[in-house]
Amino acid sequence: MAKSSGTTKAARYGKSLSTRSIHAGEPRRKYADSLIPPIFQTSTYTYKNVKDIAQPFLDRPEKHMFYAILGQTSQKLSEWAEAIIYYKSYLAYYGTHIQILNSVGECYNQLGNKQEALNAWERSLELDPKQEQLRKLVENLKEKK
Repeated sequence: MAKSSGTTKAARYGKSLSTRSIHAGEPRRKYADSLIPPIFQTSTYTYKNVKDIAQPFLDRPEKHMFYAILGQTSQKLSEWAEAIIYYKSYLAYYGTHIQILNSVGECYNQLGNKQEALNAWERSLELDPKQEQLRKLVENLKEKK
């Protein structure tokens, strides 16, 4: 009887549980798709690390893939103006996106620019009018003006 090496066939061929979990349901398209999500989706990174990792990719043709990540990271660091720049770059490339529009609104609101916040949130509500919490927020903000 042959002795087992202690590793499963799946693990030896790159099909470990962690690999399958990360890529489940998503095709592996490019190097960034297999490397970057595990780094950004773990709970062990700090937001400054994410910016350090993602920043060099802005010099590459695939840079648009990183605008949302850098926007989210900047927002978490309370770097509102920088987050808006990344989010707007994302929107310029991909077009409208409800979550990104909501984040732009939140950043403008944090900067005290209520009108720009309302513009972003109202555009988001045009795309998806079922956002009841956002609708209430917009109504409250309009009442305070």
